[in-house]
Amino acid sequence: MRNYDARQRAYAEFVGAIEALDWQLYPAKEAVRSGSGVDDLSRAEIRESYIAMSRACGPIVMAAPSEIQQVLHHTTIPRARLARILMCHPSDHHADAGIRDEVQREWKEAQHAYRGLRERLRADLADITKSST
Repeated sequence: MRNYDARQRAYAEFVGAIEALDWQLYPAKEAVRSGSGVDDLSRAEIRESYIAMSRACGPIVMAAPSEIQQVLHHTTIPRARLARILMCHPSDHHADAGIRDEVQREWKEAQHAYRGLRERLRADLADITKSST
């Protein structure tokens, strides 16, 4: 049961970090898509949330099976790219159509991967529960 508890904590911490980052990324993404940039406060909040997400990966890498780690990678990489794009577009910088398209593409990829990750995390915890009974 110790393995279950460790994974459950790691998964919950990571999901919380992803959710917090997404709450910062979404309005910044919309600002860039509308043709404006990202204000200094939003860029700082994205940076803080990105760092928290990065730190939350460690416990999963230590506790989860390799297939979960692969899905984790597919969830974090588009967010990392998106965060970097958004942090490089201050409010006085007008984003061109290519940047706006890239922002939308990264957001969609990140959300798609996150849905898959949540399903895999739930299934993994359910498998542990079944095998321990």
